[in-house]
Amino acid sequence: SLGDNQENFLQSLKSGMALIDRRRFDAFFPGFQCEAEIESIVSQLTKELDSEQDSIHGFSRFSRFLRLFGGQSSENSFLMLLWHAQNVMHSTYDDADYESHMHCFKNMIQALQSRVPGIVFLTSSELMQVRARGWSMEIWSDRLVFRNYLASSVRVVIPDLHVHMQKAESWVDQKLDATYFSDTSVESVASMKVAVGSSIEIRSGLTVVVKKRETAVM
Repeated sequence: SLGDNQENFLQSLKSGMALIDRRRFDAFFPGFQCEAEIESIVSQLTKELDSEQDSIHGFSRFSRFLRLFGGQSSENSFLMLLWHAQNVMHSTYDDADYESHMHCFKNMIQALQSRVPGIVFLTSSELMQVRARGWSMEIWSDRLVFRNYLASSVRVVIPDLHVHMQKAESWVDQKLDATYFSDTSVESVASMKVAVGSSIEIRSGLTVVVKKRETAVM
């Protein structure tokens, strides 16, 4: 599994420096054509995928594609999508340019999702956690996101969001919901009522989003 393969990768690194010969995908680059670049990148990935004869899990197969961008073929490789923060700053662009940038980014994600089976999107923080222990807990301003890529289940205790993010409202004595998702669908597969200190099981391949329960407005 992804988590098991990554578990000891960080400790095995011989150097702290990584060199990436990346393909330019930059809305600021002169002559940049979003749709053409998306098609070029995704076509290379899907062509490589079609040539694979084994039945390795989608993400493990996809991880090998780093070599297309100058990296080395490895079960520990991954494809990094870099998108400059300035591209999503609405205050620096007129509405047309801003929408163009966001449309391009969304199209890239959708194209990969639809044409590369088994693809998994992680933040850099999640990737490092998965590499270190096989599962991750990502902290957002209003939620916690747990992902388990080990071959076995993990059990976690839900912390108070305020402990990890001081500006967030404390979850102590609050009603929370834990919603389960699979990597193959955006639809939830289960949901349960929880609270700070609750212990929940996360089966292999599942994502759990924990957030404050929404109060119905009458």
